Amino acid sequence: MQHLQTQTKIYALQKDITEVIEDFTNSFNSLKTKQRYQTVLKQFFELLEIVKLEELADIHIIEVKKCFDEFRKFKSKFDLENKSHLLNPSTINNIAYIIKSFFNYLIDYYNYPKNPLSRYKALKTKEHSSTKSLDRAELLDILKQSKMDYLDILSKSDNIKKHLTKLRNYLIFGLLALSLRREEVVNIKWDDLQEDSFLLIQQK
Repeated sequence: MQHLQTQTKIYALQKDITEVIEDFTNSFNSLKTKQRYQTVLKQFFELLEIVKLEELADIHIIEVKKCFDEFRKFKSKFDLENKSHLLNPSTINNIAYIIKSFFNYLIDYYNYPKNPLSRYKALKTKEHSSTKSLDRAELLDILKQSKMDYLDILSKSDNIKKHLTKLRNYLIFGLLALSLRREEVVNIKWDDLQEDSFLLIQQK
């Protein structure tokens, strides 16, 4: 058994890095996301001059981190009039997240020792939306009004399960239609949403 495990480990390390990247991205449903991840990762490992997974084990983690810093500079766009003003911090954060996620995958599946981007701090990004945010009370009012309207329908319906599903869908579409920001949604506490058993919430 131990001999078989050793053979399997050796075979895994001999895999092309592109094959490992494809294995990693196969878990994504979105074709666009999959292509984005593959493009970033292949470019990064080309810069690192890695072809086989086993070659990564021969490179010190500090060198991998230096390579990322170089890759980040290559992908950064600066204001021509102000060289210190980064124009695409969101893109750089996204690239860092992709590479960091891949190294977490290597840690989980190939026993890679440590993530070289474990201490990466996301860059501050500009708030693009000028829309006034709904406050927590307004959000709860929307939920409560939906509850009242549907309770009235439920009391007159023979197919409660069908209307429960519709209620959940209307709440989701309602929140989307309001164009809520992520921070607005996360400010709603679970206790606020679970006061009644009929309100079904599934966390993404």
